[in-house]
Amino acid sequence: MTPSAVPTELIPILAPLASSPGGLPPTGPLVSVLLPGHLSYDKYHPEWGERSACSTVTLVQAAGRTILVDTGLDDARLLAGLEGAGVAPEAVDTVVLTHTHGDHYRSVHLLPRARVVASGPEVVAWRSRGAPDKELLARLQPTVTGLAPGVRLVLTPGHTPGSATVLVAQAGQLVAIAGDAVDSRDFFIRREPSHNAVDPAAERRNFDLFAAIADVIVPGHGHPFRLEHGAPAEELAPPRG
Repeated sequence: MTPSAVPTELIPILAPLASSPGGLPPTGPLVSVLLPGHLSYDKYHPEWGERSACSTVTLVQAAGRTILVDTGLDDARLLAGLEGAGVAPEAVDTVVLTHTHGDHYRSVHLLPRARVVASGPEVVAWRSRGAPDKELLARLQPTVTGLAPGVRLVLTPGHTPGSATVLVAQAGQLVAIAGDAVDSRDFFIRREPSHNAVDPAAERRNFDLFAAIADVIVPGHGHPFRLEHGAPAEELAPPRG
């Protein structure tokens, strides 16, 4: 199936508070979810059945940089998402892995020019596990916290020892691209860690952190959603039409 034959799932995250006077577009980083992820089995939605887990993939464009946060493992959906955003695979200069589980990075082979980075503790943890998929992740290297103007990597361990979140200051609001620090809105509502979290207590602390600082959360296996006074509000969906 060609990318153009795959339905577009692009979700621009544009805060309503962000528009400049006169209706001008917001300045600074722009965040778009190319494809929302899903779990292999979501106990809150058993009607969805079982399928291969795939991570959310998020595009961050800032100061001439083109950054993907995670790549997922569905090549066709990733290519369709990039096409929908008007971004060629060769134009992606950086891939940030929130952590080194295969459902978050298997499609990295489609991005030959990208620098592939993760937090220092996560790179160490990946190597300590025997460096799975070391050929696929041959480019993996630790990164500093500052990724681009308005875009920072912060450690949010719990799911894995070095799990990290990408924080983006977009148009006066803070977007937390959380990876599996938050599986989905349903898990955030219940403050429920991932079933395979190495430190569930640490993952619960992440929920409190996000509730305190974030305006929008992009979870690892679900649609992005807004927060209002720390409480989850509506999910964001692709624009109609």
